[in-house]
Amino acid sequence: MPSQILSLKPDSELVFRGPFDRVVTTTLRLSNPVADQPVAFKVKTTAPKRYCVRPNSGLIQAGGEVEVAVMLQPSAGDQSDTAEQRSRHKFMVQSLLMPASTPPNLAGAALDEAWRSASSDKLMDSKLRVVQIEADGVANASAPSPNQPGPAAANSAPSDLPKNAHEMQQELQRLRDENSRLAEQDLRLRKLAMRPSPPSSPSGSANVSSASGSTAVATARGPLVPPALFLVLAMVLGLVVGKFLL
Repeated sequence: MPSQILSLKPDSELVFRGPFDRVVTTTLRLSNPVADQPVAFKVKTTAPKRYCVRPNSGLIQAGGEVEVAVMLQPSAGDQSDTAEQRSRHKFMVQSLLMPASTPPNLAGAALDEAWRSASSDKLMDSKLRVVQIEADGVANASAPSPNQPGPAAANSAPSDLPKNAHEMQQELQRLRDENSRLAEQDLRLRKLAMRPSPPSSPSGSANVSSASGSTAVATARGPLVPPALFLVLAMVLGLVVGKFLL
């Protein structure tokens, strides 16, 4: 079989760019470099149901050129139309050198007869593979996840943040004031507990004084717990406020 006489552009692959939910068209340009003879051509595909080719056959005059539109049809949710199957799609361009006396308007039955009567050693062909490229952000776009905030929620979050942080700061300041008050009360009670009792007091008074001193000591020791709890609460609130402010 002789080598292809036509010049093909592209010469090895047809590229289709998505999205593929509609008709996608690419162009195949065929040129006849012969100066004094026309060339007949045919464009065939291994997947005729998926492609529409216009024109799929014809006659290219000497030095002439033809643009062939190859249209990929949408799959319409066909489960059998897998990426592996699409990668197997092929095109073939057949050509036949015609006599110089061929009428320029030769078509239809007369052109079909020329193909049928041609010997196999006169036929030329070129094969092209198909490449389909998905369109980023279109074919593969997904809806926002229900667990992810949409644009409205993202815009409203900053307006709530200052309010919540301000309230927590006020609560933290209130706890600090309360802790200072308890610390002062603790200091006063400790001083009262350390004050010596009068030596000449009666036993009953001594007992009362001792009881009062014991009560004062116990009372003085009692407020030691709230500051510790405050420190823990202050640390927790500090972490929460920090998270909101970041």
